[in-house]
Amino acid sequence: GEHGRALEDAHTASYLAPKTPQGFLHKGNAQIALCDHDGAMATFQLGCVANPSDKELREAWFSAKEMCRTWRRAGKMALGGERARIQAFEAAREPCLSQVSGLARAEDRAAALKNLARVHVKWGRHTEARTLLDAAVREAPADMHLRYARAEANMALEEPRRALEDAAAVTAARPGWFDGLDLCAKVHARLGDWK
Repeated sequence: GEHGRALEDAHTASYLAPKTPQGFLHKGNAQIALCDHDGAMATFQLGCVANPSDKELREAWFSAKEMCRTWRRAGKMALGGERARIQAFEAAREPCLSQVSGLARAEDRAAALKNLARVHVKWGRHTEARTLLDAAVREAPADMHLRYARAEANMALEEPRRALEDAAAVTAARPGWFDGLDLCAKVHARLGDWK
């Protein structure tokens, strides 16, 4: 039920006992539950390198790899134009959103939505990413990493006015965070505020 915490524990286990496949399996499964398919694929792959004869790790790796291929196919879809890409992303996103709604903790739902948004940003789908980040911020409004990501999505969409609120919240909550200050400066520069 607490996938974020399970991920931290499994990460420690896979680091402390790299020859034991359970740590890699638990970490990868937690990443899948949090919609971090790229991370899960990398975790399972590392597990396969450390434990080449483990069949369960190899099957998990192939499964995660297939999830990543689904997103890649949607992102690279050439036939049917933009409408086909929109439909392909919706088809890939729906099972993930169903999985997210089943997560018990708000922090886990927010992390999963952020991971889904990251996939959309990777393929230039900034509008969908912003929608996912809006939902993530509703789940965990105090998480400044989510506000930062949403401000970046707004900047990518050429909407600095919408990014300004999040950028200001990030710098107010974490005044020494360089990335937040840098983002705030970029937002003000785009708005023409040279105060």
